[in-house]
Amino acid sequence: SRRHSVRPCSTPPCNAPPVTSLTAALRKNITSSKQRWTKVANCATSKPANNMQLSLNGEWQFEPGEIHTCIPVPAAWEAHIADHDTDGPAIYQREFALPDGWLGSSKPIWLEAQAVSFAAAVWVNGVWVGQHLGLWSPFAFEITPTLRPGLNHIRLEIWKPGQRYPMRECVAGFLPDVYKPFGGIWQPIGLRLGA
Repeated sequence: SRRHSVRPCSTPPCNAPPVTSLTAALRKNITSSKQRWTKVANCATSKPANNMQLSLNGEWQFEPGEIHTCIPVPAAWEAHIADHDTDGPAIYQREFALPDGWLGSSKPIWLEAQAVSFAAAVWVNGVWVGQHLGLWSPFAFEITPTLRPGLNHIRLEIWKPGQRYPMRECVAGFLPDVYKPFGGIWQPIGLRLGA
């Protein structure tokens, strides 16, 4: 399997590889956001909130176009970069290690996000696991088959409302004429062990 390399966010990015759009795969593989959801603990680190949850909140590598930096999650990206006009793609990525015993368990492992704006495609260890469309709704993907012992890599490609996803269609019924679009993993995200 292919290994991904993500620089720790405490190290300033330098000579970062160019961002390649992965949206072609999205057009073929759209999944429903009506999958099972359980609230993920709101922690700032990747330490287990309990023996069934692992928060992925905290610093993520962030690449909207030519910018290569790190930003905290959860947060809208406009709170951390000067460019408020780019609607995507914005690439979020990081590495994580699973708690002891999770891979040997007979229980599935779920990636759960409370809210991402607006379109999110998700890859774990280079394997596409799904797409979600929506500003406010939580979503979950069962990712057990994509995981391995040691470090794992997660990558999200995110588009906020704009040219690709017209704002009036994205926020229908939510005062679209006075609404300013925002993008990013703006609510908690994490892993959960269990059915």
